[in-house]
Amino acid sequence: MDQGHQNDASRRSVRLAGQREVPLGVNERRRQADSSISGAPQREYLEQPRAGRTPRSQRGTYRAAGPGAARNSNLGVPRSSSFGSTRNPNFGAARGSGLSGKRGRSHAYVDGSRRWSAFKSSRVTHPHLRSNRIFARATWIDRLLQPRVIVAVLALVLVGGRGLAIYSSAQQRAAEEAAQAEAAAEKKRLANQAVNPNKLGVGAYAVSTPRSEWTQGTMPHLYQTDPAWANKSYAGGTVRANACGPTSLTMVYIYLTGRTDLDPGAMAAFADENNFAPTGATEWSFMTEGASMLGINSAYINPSRRDITNALANGRPVICSVSPGDFTTVGHYIVLRSIDDRGMVEVFDPNSPYNSARRWGIQEILNQTQACWSFWV
Repeated sequence: MDQGHQNDASRRSVRLAGQREVPLGVNERRRQADSSISGAPQREYLEQPRAGRTPRSQRGTYRAAGPGAARNSNLGVPRSSSFGSTRNPNFGAARGSGLSGKRGRSHAYVDGSRRWSAFKSSRVTHPHLRSNRIFARATWIDRLLQPRVIVAVLALVLVGGRGLAIYSSAQQRAAEEAAQAEAAAEKKRLANQAVNPNKLGVGAYAVSTPRSEWTQGTMPHLYQTDPAWANKSYAGGTVRANACGPTSLTMVYIYLTGRTDLDPGAMAAFADENNFAPTGATEWSFMTEGASMLGINSAYINPSRRDITNALANGRPVICSVSPGDFTTVGHYIVLRSIDDRGMVEVFDPNSPYNSARRWGIQEILNQTQACWSFWV
């Protein structure tokens, strides 16, 4: 085989070897540069020809030392550092040395020191090669953490908190003033409704609601002292003295049923017949067993604000057994019909039109209450 054929075969072998190489990436070029800085030996060329045409098979090979030596030692052709690809190994040399040449011509390689200088200048010129990012954009967290933004947010929080405190204080003052005005108006209204005993005269007595006005859903005012039944016998005495229990149950009976067949005198006789007052006072069982005999449902409830309020809110009147206090000196029964939002209760006292002419605080009643029952049909 002559020299020309040998040169063609050498060129073909170089091209085939060059096709297997992969261009160096950014990270590989950086590791190569770092290894050069740390003192690792650079690639150097042996038998570098400077003139004339030299067959590619006879050109110098380079020896690599360091971590990448084993990976590149079997390729047999120089690998470009950062300025060209293996498909055109002359590209980097042409750019680095200012030389130009056609494919197949021999040319001088750029030595390691000049390649490192060019690569170092590219790193300075292009900082994205170090970070592997082209743009560095500020995130929303970075913008929020700026001193001006933080100061503005703190100022808004302080101003908003102060404004909220002022608004809450104004609302509280307005609510207190409205409550005081409402209490004063209620006190004035109750004072106008109260009966002055000095204006009743010596022979005055309590007047109950007439029988003609007894209707379902309306609680009548019935009093033990009403002459229509005051002197009838009950529990070893009279209705006037002992029949607060039967009189209270009569008011509830009329309110729930609307019937007019029983007045306090007739209810007292019913209690006597069924032995609900064996000791001169009405037994508590009269409020459950006696009511059941009359066709009225009843249940014992705790003497508490919650239970009484729930019963009254459901349209169920309540009878309370109270101890000595504002309503009696021995023992007594009273009827509760309604309660308002301020806890003021509408009272029907069978022994006093004065107590029935005003509203009582629920706590005032509970302080004197021993037992409670609610009623419904």
